Amino acid sequence: MDRRTNSLQTWAILSKDKVEEKTVMNVLERLLHAWHCS
Repeated sequence: MDRRTNSLQTWAILSKDKVEEKTVMNVLERLLHAWHCS
């Protein structure tokens, strides 16, 4: 049970990092786009 909980927590942390990474990239792309258009 402990091991299973640990792997779930690890997976949650990893997927959270992936989501944050994607969000950061989206924000950067929007900033670049806005900067080019202005």
